[in-house]
Amino acid sequence: MNDNAVRSLASLNNSGSSSRILNLLRVFKDHGATDEHRAKPMFQNPVLNRGLILKHRLRANERDLFAGRRTLATKIILPIDRDDLRSGGRYTFVGQQGYDAMLRAMLGPSGAESLVDRKVLEVLDALPSFDPFLLREQLRRNGVDCAACYFSISPADLERMFMFVQSEVRDLVKISLSGEVAGMGATAAFVEKLLGANAVADLQPLRNTLKLNEDEYEEGLFCWRGFLYYKWSLRENLRAAPQLAEHLQAIRLNGPAELDTRRYIVEARQRLTRGIFSACTDIEATLKVYDHAFGRLTQRGDAIAFRNFLLNAPGMFVELGERLGALNHIISFWKYRFPHQGRSVLAPGDLVDLLMDFEASLAAAPRPRRTELQVAAAAYI
Repeated sequence: MNDNAVRSLASLNNSGSSSRILNLLRVFKDHGATDEHRAKPMFQNPVLNRGLILKHRLRANERDLFAGRRTLATKIILPIDRDDLRSGGRYTFVGQQGYDAMLRAMLGPSGAESLVDRKVLEVLDALPSFDPFLLREQLRRNGVDCAACYFSISPADLERMFMFVQSEVRDLVKISLSGEVAGMGATAAFVEKLLGANAVADLQPLRNTLKLNEDEYEEGLFCWRGFLYYKWSLRENLRAAPQLAEHLQAIRLNGPAELDTRRYIVEARQRLTRGIFSACTDIEATLKVYDHAFGRLTQRGDAIAFRNFLLNAPGMFVELGERLGALNHIISFWKYRFPHQGRSVLAPGDLVDLLMDFEASLAAAPRPRRTELQVAAAAYI
């Protein structure tokens, strides 16, 4: 690795897992001594289970590493010295040319041939992002049971979403105070417990209200945090979507282009604008199911409706995570590529590549189905 790559690796380690980065090294340093981490590792190979895995937007010179056209790949980084990341690391992309040989070189024959670990890598590669709720649900659907410590919201995201969660749960805190005024202090204290690592122990009275056993309660709190995370993520995207749509229309070409190229650019801009707002609408519709269930709890005192929702809701994480993952990819790269926005100029080929990448992201996330939960929610809209 060159100096920039080493600095980049050190920077990655300073962050927790996020929608783009799965920081297994940080998870190991924080939880490696626990019984659960030892009993339920994400990867059987200890070297792989202490690496960093990230969603990487391929540069032009990296796209030839794959047989088909790809713009996003899953990158495995294994630090040479886990205590000194300035030593650099070895990396490969899942599914690139020579992938098997590179994995054997990095992990050894026995590690590279682990069918369980290869399966986990395939699941990770198929995901649009590593948001913890989508990640856990897809691993479970593929028969992979990992320790809960792998599925925490990153500290940076927790800090950014804290105020939003306070506004979401204020009505519930009012109920718990039996009609007293729920000040910011009381609400903030509740949110700290709800989003904290010891939520199950810290919020035991709520378990009694929802009539859940310990295992159900732990699962229910995880799902609750998931919907709050998705609602917050959607709010962030809704703020950026209009500016993105406007900017896509404003980008100008700095050179001549074939008629077919110009036609594609015009049509793709229109499709993307419709697709971005359609994705936001789909996500909002799915999240309304949560709003209805939570409203039953706060407005009607119907704890059983919210309890049943939480126990049956994890299946919704897939459609939510895939749609939001596509939006996050588009919006985050747009912000990175055009930090100052304004009037931008691109070469025709570069703009075509950008539009094709964005269209592929939306196409990879199918529109949600009308689930049984949505049908049930219609009864109390």
